[in-house]
Amino acid sequence: MNLTGMKRSHMSVWFGVPIILVMFAAAICFNACGFGADANVTDTDAVNVETINITLTDEVQSGSVWIIQDTEDNRHKSVWGKAMITPEETGREYTADIQKSADDRYLFRMIDNDKIYYSTDIPALKDGWQLRLFRSDDVKTDYDICLEITDEKGNVIEACPVFNAAL
Repeated sequence: MNLTGMKRSHMSVWFGVPIILVMFAAAICFNACGFGADANVTDTDAVNVETINITLTDEVQSGSVWIIQDTEDNRHKSVWGKAMITPEETGREYTADIQKSADDRYLFRMIDNDKIYYSTDIPALKDGWQLRLFRSDDVKTDYDICLEITDEKGNVIEACPVFNAAL
C-alpha cells in the first residue's frame, strides 16, 4: 500500500486509462482530418467520377505507376495515393481506369522496384489509348527513357522523354 491507500497494481490501471483515451481521440482526429485510408472517398464520389481506360506496357522495370490529372496542385504533390497500375513484370500489357481530365492532359509518375523515380507530362491521353515506357537509343535526346503514346488505332501520338533519378 502507498500513501493514498491504493495498491500499486490498482494505480497502474488508473494511469493506463488516460493513455488509452488519448490514443482513441488521436485515432478519431486522424480519420476526421482526412489521413485515413479512405477518408475522402464516399459512395457518391465513386459514382460521379468519369474515367478513361488506358493500357500501359512497361519495358523498363516493374514498379508503381500513377497517371494523374495535370493540375498545379498535382505538380507539387509528392504523394499520389494508391498506385493505379502495378506492373509485376516488364513487357506485359496492363489496363487501368483513370480519372478523366477535362483537357486530356496528365502527369506520369512511377517509382520502380529499385527506387528509381520517373516523371513526364502526358500532353494528350484519351479512352482506349496506350502508353509504352521503354529505353530509347535515340542519341538526339538527353533522356534514355521515353513514354510513347499511341491512339486506339496504333498511331503514335507523342514520344515523351522521361526524367528519372534514384530516390
